[in-house]
Amino acid sequence: MRLHIIVALVLVLSSCLRTLSDKELMEGYQNHSSLGEWEQAYKYVKEGLRRNPNDSSLYFSLALCLNRIDSVGNSEEVLEVLDVYLERYKASILGRLLKHSVLINKGEFEEVIKDVELLEKYYGISSYTLQMKANAYFLNRDWIMKKQPLIMKKHHYTHLEKIDLKH
Repeated sequence: MRLHIIVALVLVLSSCLRTLSDKELMEGYQNHSSLGEWEQAYKYVKEGLRRNPNDSSLYFSLALCLNRIDSVGNSEEVLEVLDVYLERYKASILGRLLKHSVLINKGEFEEVIKDVELLEKYYGISSYTLQMKANAYFLNRDWIMKKQPLIMKKHHYTHLEKIDLKH
């Protein structure tokens, strides 16, 4: 008798809990991300990937959430997730720009240059890709700074000494 009551209670309670549809997951992600609530948006994307691990488009959303939650602490995971996304969508401008941003923040300027060259392969050379490459080349040169290292704080460069462009 007790077992029947427990089973009946479990059935009643489980019917009260419903799972979100894929459409509701997408709407939840869009709502939370538009409000800047990246931790909540992340939960929706993770559930979407749990249900549809082959949906490559969700990997960009996951990378974006991870980057917005902690761009420094999550940089390796963001790059891994972006690699999955870019494997499917090789010419994705948004994917490449996010990767560019993460690589710049990590100081991996040679990787930035390679990635920009991939962009040029798909879309051709533009003033934007030339600027991206020029910035990466500029930041990658050791001779630009004498004695003082380049210190990046909130996208501001401090402790800069005279730039020696003779080399």
